[in-house]
Amino acid sequence: MNSYLHAMGITQWQPKSEQISDGLWLLADSGNDVSLEHPLVQEVLKLLQVDSRDCQIASSETADKIAPSQVLWDMRAQPQTGRLRSQPLPMLCQSAPAKRELWQQIWQQQQ
Repeated sequence: MNSYLHAMGITQWQPKSEQISDGLWLLADSGNDVSLEHPLVQEVLKLLQVDSRDCQIASSETADKIAPSQVLWDMRAQPQTGRLRSQPLPMLCQSAPAKRELWQQIWQQQQ
């Protein structure tokens, strides 16, 4: 049932005490190799004036426990939350339109 609700974009309710609210988070699908050292990730964080030492990466399984206000960038196949939302990093690196959309989101954040 949980995967059915997740596919519909409905997150499972979590008691507040179980939510993770520390730091800034980048969300990635399980199996995607995402690193804070990746050049594109570094560039995005630099543009947002965020130090990578203040960020952590979480998989989809952990994402439900993270307070939405703490999500900086959601790069899952079906992004649902975060200041930035994009395709998964491997696809983002190969898609000029996806990069353009991400840069527009960054530009809007800076306004």
